[in-house]
Amino acid sequence: MARNMMEAQEAADYLKISYWTLLNQAKKGLVPHVRVGRRVLFSREGLDKYIEDQEAQSISNQPINPEYGMLRKIK
Repeated sequence: MARNMMEAQEAADYLKISYWTLLNQAKKGLVPHVRVGRRVLFSREGLDKYIEDQEAQSISNQPINPEYGMLRKIK
């Protein structure tokens, strides 16, 4: 299976985040990546899966209580 690999700057542009943010997230193990010597490479498939996971996580973090975050009158 052929993979479309990108260098860090290309991947940052693809995700529309800064180069340094991407490298920090990769260092923490949050973004899938491969190290080849000093180079850090990212696959388009891995980044697409990362985006899908982030979207699913943001949807699941919606407040259950509908009054959460609403202003209330103090008695």
